[in-house]
Amino acid sequence: MDELKIRLQDFLPFKVDLGEIEIFEGTQVIYVSIQSGFAELERMHSALNTGRVSFQEPYPYHPHVTIAQELAREDVHNAAQFARWRWSEFKHSRSAWIDRLTFVQNTIENCWTDLAMLNLGSPVVR
Repeated sequence: MDELKIRLQDFLPFKVDLGEIEIFEGTQVIYVSIQSGFAELERMHSALNTGRVSFQEPYPYHPHVTIAQELAREDVHNAAQFARWRWSEFKHSRSAWIDRLTFVQNTIENCWTDLAMLNLGSPVVR
């Protein structure tokens, strides 16, 4: 974790604005796009995905918020339309302040386990 803390100390908290509902065509994952903050998330990913924690991902990194995945192919279009309709009715802020990261792991049982939570911009104390 110290390696990640050192890399994160140069990243200050930042705002992310959510965009529209979209579909990754290759995987049929329905997601909310990122309007602002996209470049910062890409830069952070590049800084963190090195050394002992690097991972060769099956798809290029693309910041997003997953809405639905692993649906039957024939259900994806209707689910995306429903999500777009509901998202259009959402009248609250579509912004989030990113000031910490939670590192998670997907287990073989398809459950997500929190491994660590690290604050952005925190100096590393040795």
